[in-house]
Amino acid sequence: MQLSAKTGGIASVVLLLGGFLGGFVPQYQRANTQEAEVQRLTAEAGKLRAEERLGQLRDLVSVVYFQASLKNYGLASERATALFKLAEELAGGADEGPKPLARRVLQDRDALVGGLAKGDEAVMALLAPIVEAAHGLKK
Repeated sequence: MQLSAKTGGIASVVLLLGGFLGGFVPQYQRANTQEAEVQRLTAEAGKLRAEERLGQLRDLVSVVYFQASLKNYGLASERATALFKLAEELAGGADEGPKPLARRVLQDRDALVGGLAKGDEAVMALLAPIVEAAHGLKK
């Protein structure tokens, strides 16, 4: 039995479409799966970056407190400058995790800078609640 040219052409087109779809659908599904994985990993990376920045802020708060407790007001002042710069970046950034602590740090900035510049021991009273907030400590 011989197929007509028209029937053969239609059969060829159907086979071609079937072959295309047979290869396209699995690739499409794989691409969607990989795209979802990329989105998940991107979100996770953003979360880890926010946690890292929060850790940096905590570290700087602790260093400023430590240096001030040793009466190394010059070193404490230098670290406080870095602390306030980082706090400003985080307070204005998109990550919500570090924002509350960053805002808390910036709240007493002027008093801390002035106290450290004068070498006033009263800065310890200003720094203690910030350290507590940074590390989740409660008295």
